[in-house]
Amino acid sequence: MNGVTFKQKYDEGKEGELILDRHFSTKYIIVDIPSAMERVGDIDRLFTCCATNQVFTVEYKSDFEAVMNVFIETYCEGRGEANRGWALDCLAQYLAIYIPHWNKVLTVPMSTVKARIPEWLGKYGESPARDKTVGRGKPYQARGIPVPIQEMIKHGKYRDIEPPAPPGRDRLTAQNTPTPNGVGHTEGAKNGQECHQVSADAA
Repeated sequence: MNGVTFKQKYDEGKEGELILDRHFSTKYIIVDIPSAMERVGDIDRLFTCCATNQVFTVEYKSDFEAVMNVFIETYCEGRGEANRGWALDCLAQYLAIYIPHWNKVLTVPMSTVKARIPEWLGKYGESPARDKTVGRGKPYQARGIPVPIQEMIKHGKYRDIEPPAPPGRDRLTAQNTPTPNGVGHTEGAKNGQECHQVSADAA
């Protein structure tokens, strides 16, 4: 059976979480949400802004396949009684997506993602997950909306991130690849920027 194993996807997710924690920890005190709460509400982290003491919740996602689009999951087999994808049920206030291909993090208010789903479905349709994850003896079935990164940028922030260079690969290769509409080249935040809400400035 072809596909990506459940463990591989789990390990990718954990790697992305560590990279996002390192990125955000310069401006926030970050608390890992217990697994039980994470399963119920799709909330990965509790952020406290170091400058303002504002507290808010964040869901982390890592899209290792994203080049021009990010995958916004609307259906996931076996996820609760209704098989609803995380984009429909996530209770976090903000969504942070790590995009390794461009060494970027995309941060969007979760309320905006939910509000835009009907529009995005009409414009971009719904597609199967780009990789078939095999876990516990059967294929993992998921569907979602391939939303262009440029569309997501309209509603949030798109910043540089500094992951470790993979073995044998220059970390700057993907970042310096020319693409339509400058998807790989959006200017990041400057160091020392004052901390505000994620949606306003800080992410």
